[in-house]
Amino acid sequence: MWKAFVVPSRIWDRASSSLIVLALATLMAAARASAASDVESSAPGTSPDSASDTQGFEHPVAIIPEMGLWVDGIAELGYAKKTGLVLWWNLEKERATGHDPRVDWSRVSFRIRAAVYDTTGKQIEKEEKIVDPLQTGLEGERGGFPAPIRIPLKAGNYRVHLEAYPLISASAAALDSVPHGSADATAIIPELSHRHLGWSIGDPLFLESAKKWEPGSEDDRAWYDWIVHPNPSRTLSTRGKTGQLAFEVVRSFETVPRCGANTCRVVITVNDASGGIVLQELRPVPEPATSSAYLVPLDASGLAPGRYSVTIEIFEAREREAAIRREFSISS
Repeated sequence: MWKAFVVPSRIWDRASSSLIVLALATLMAAARASAASDVESSAPGTSPDSASDTQGFEHPVAIIPEMGLWVDGIAELGYAKKTGLVLWWNLEKERATGHDPRVDWSRVSFRIRAAVYDTTGKQIEKEEKIVDPLQTGLEGERGGFPAPIRIPLKAGNYRVHLEAYPLISASAAALDSVPHGSADATAIIPELSHRHLGWSIGDPLFLESAKKWEPGSEDDRAWYDWIVHPNPSRTLSTRGKTGQLAFEVVRSFETVPRCGANTCRVVITVNDASGGIVLQELRPVPEPATSSAYLVPLDASGLAPGRYSVTIEIFEAREREAAIRREFSISS
């Protein structure tokens, strides 16, 4: 049920023997045991139980909860020549149509906006967008959503003020008032680049589905250049089998490459609320000074509704070099 694949930025030798996988699994188990006995001595942010390498939004934001309007903020990678924040907005179809029988909010145009402030309180960026459900493209396929807003930002900590409201009057909707949502969130843009030392894991994004690029497009693409349907609430349904986790790994330049095919791996682990492992996958790391995109299918149809977490780790032999952890939910 659980299988993952990687789209490297350079061609990989895809052959891997079962002996190598077994040896790596043994190394990972030993590393986990060592980390568990000496968590305090581990580098900050590398414990599997920590919310490490915070970037983007730590948790998704409900702008208008009664109609399921969510926003998730994802930090983009500097290596991919895009630095900043992508705000993914999504309207949950069931809530939007069931909130009030007089209005199908999924077919109403919305104005969405975001203002970004630095640590001194100065506004440095402001972006807004009208999401028209009648327009063509990705937004129109889902009744007006999901819709992204991209904001170029340098590495740093920011406050993001979010606003959203439907472009319909109360009288036209036959309502006393129309909903309006606003919220503030903290966003962290990390310095992720192959020019810096060490390893970096890109901000994970939970997807309803993803399609490969169209024939004739360039092969060297990251997952956020694909046709994607994000899930900004980070809640996958047991009725769907197309959920996926998307992330990138950046490896810095190395004068003498340290990793061989059997010494370094990306480890993806999904745990349930009690800590039980429901998925664990090993994947190859990128080559030096490159970035690789990873897609991990998340088939929630066989899992019980509840809270889950995913931890992405990079190991050099027995040493854990980087880790990031995110929580998500599975609904009935």
